[in-house]
Amino acid sequence: MTNNIDPKAQKSDIVKWLDKYQITHYTIQANGVVDVEGDVDLKKKLGRLEMLPIKFGHVAGSFSCAENKLVSLEGVPNIVEGNFDCHDNRLASLAGSPNRIGGNFTCRHNKLTSLNDGPTNVGGDYCCAWNKITALNGAPRDVKGEFNCSGNILTSLKGGPDSANAYDCYHCHLKSLEGAPKKLSGDFKCYWNELTSLEGGPLHVGGGFICWLNKLKNLIGAPEHVGKEFKCDRVGKAPKLKSLEGAPRVCGRFSYGGLASLDDFQGLDIPEYMKDYLPESWWATHTQMRNAKAK
Repeated sequence: MTNNIDPKAQKSDIVKWLDKYQITHYTIQANGVVDVEGDVDLKKKLGRLEMLPIKFGHVAGSFSCAENKLVSLEGVPNIVEGNFDCHDNRLASLAGSPNRIGGNFTCRHNKLTSLNDGPTNVGGDYCCAWNKITALNGAPRDVKGEFNCSGNILTSLKGGPDSANAYDCYHCHLKSLEGAPKKLSGDFKCYWNELTSLEGGPLHVGGGFICWLNKLKNLIGAPEHVGKEFKCDRVGKAPKLKSLEGAPRVCGRFSYGGLASLDDFQGLDIPEYMKDYLPESWWATHTQMRNAKAK
């Protein structure tokens, strides 16, 4: 550690440190804990510091210690009324995190392998993307905004939130959607994984649902209701779907880029209710082929 103020530092030392980082509208309690009536912005400002040398208590605005070299969250506030941002540090643990965050929590691009000891009371988005997290245990049970765990090393969503407004779990090496919330008002993104089935995922999605770049052969397990676009497009060398069975019965728009031509369409098993999503001429051809096969 470098340049750390002694835990029993005099008030004058604390004031000097606060003035150095242009932190104003603060109150220093008798025990040395600092409360701030406003924002604290320490982004890219801490140099070689590996932990904060003073202890914050309550911050009425937002608190950022992002893009530094912190290895510990010791010293950050207990309560942050706004957003809390500690992205792009060297954190291997969330120990010391605030107990309550009124806005968004962001800890992306660190060295985390677990969400244990992190905040469980977050009023906005919760973003733990691009770490090395192997399980979602320790996440809040309820996320008011979007839960984003993309870019980690997961096999399922077990241990994650029971409820969220939106959910982003792309590029996580997922083999199962088990543990996902059953109902979302926003988007659900599970593309670029290793899914062979959509079973275990949400049943009702108010926004869009994106599941391309997986290993799906059919759409069994997809939500019955998708409020906006359902995207299962074939991209690059991803395998083609063999069937659209399980596709949503209600969705704002169905997008499957593999249906670029009638030839692609003819090889698929299409449920009856899908005719509302597809070109009328294609559906007529499919019906003729199905009837001919039945004879």
